[in-house]
Parts: sequence; C-alpha cells; structure tokens
Amino acid sequence: MAIEQCRRLLQRDYPCNGNLPGSKGAQGRVGDKGFGRVIPDPGKAHIGSRLSVPEIRHIVDFVGVKARKSGRRYIARSYSLKSFAEVPAQLEMGRPILVPILVQDWWFKRPVLKTGFVDVHAKDQFLGSVIGAELGWDPATERVQLLSPWSTWGRGGMGVLTQEAAVKYLNSAEACSIEAVLMPKSPFSSGRSALPP
Repeated sequence: MAIEQCRRLLQRDYPCNGNLPGSKGAQGRVGDKGFGRVIPDPGKAHIGSRLSVPEIRHIVDFVGVKARKSGRRYIARSYSLKSFAEVPAQLEMGRPILVPILVQDWWFKRPVLKTGFVDVHAKDQFLGSVIGAELGWDPATERVQLLSPWSTWGRGGMGVLTQEAAVKYLNSAEACSIEAVLMPKSPFSSGRSALPP
C-alpha cells in the first residue's frame, strides 16, 4: 500500500500526468516550452510539478491520502533526514522517503530510459528537479530502489541507483521519511470528516 500511496501522491499535481516531459502525452508547461527550459532553479521548482517538498509534507502530515480500496484516509508522520547515511535505517523501518531528484538529461536516453538503472555519469547536464520516493535499499549491492513520477520511465516508473548516484542525484538534505497512520477522527466534528472524500 505504501508504494501505491507514494505513486498517487507523486502524480497528484503533475501537468504531464506521469508521462515523460516532452513526450506525446505531456501537457501544459513541459510540452509547450521544452523540457530543459522549464526549471531554472532546482531549489525553487520541480520538473512538471506545482508542489514543493514542504507542500507535499503538509499534505501527507495533515490532509492525508485516501486508500483506494478501503476508502480510509491516512496521514503520515514525516521525519526529516540530514544525509543519505540515514536512508537505509529509515527504509529498514518500512518508511518510504520523499526526496527531490536532481534530474540529468541522459536519464531520458537509452538504456536508462528503459531500465531505470542510474550510475554516476561523466557528462552530467542538469535539467531540473522532481519529487520521487526511495522505496528500498539493497545492502549487498548498495543500491536504492527509486519511484519516479513518470510511469513510462524505467520499469513502470521504478529505477535503481547506485549509492554513488544516490548521493549525487538525490537531495537527501531535503528528504523526509514517512510513516503512514490512520487519520484520527476529529474531536470537534459529529463523526463526519471535514475533508472531501
């Protein structure tokens, strides 16, 4: 359920509707102006997104995410990370990590486009940033499993980064792990939620 909640949250407010920027299915700012010109500053904006990390944290902490099958609303306790060194322990506790990804141009070329396997590249050309979710850590290979907002990138939006690539391309200083819990009922209402369904 955590993967589905992360995917829904990542794709919630993207004008490109989960497609790769510049692809035939892209809409809005990304398709109209071209991929590289959309994001001038990685600290202030995200490729194809209108939400920042603090806004997403507010949504998961206070508004919540509705489960598709049960209809229950979940909120999260979010925990700020200071560096990549904290990632394995947070994932071991079952907490996915929302993280800004510093996207490079070669990520949208073969073989990375199809495999989602990312290692450090000698000729990096920064395109912008986007929010993703770290979902797994393999200590044997020292690789991170990453969920992107693009369902056509990698393997269904999933990719794998080496530890060196994760340190370089994932902004762990702005990341937060999330622990989903059922949203408590408000003591101020008559049992009905003030939130929309």
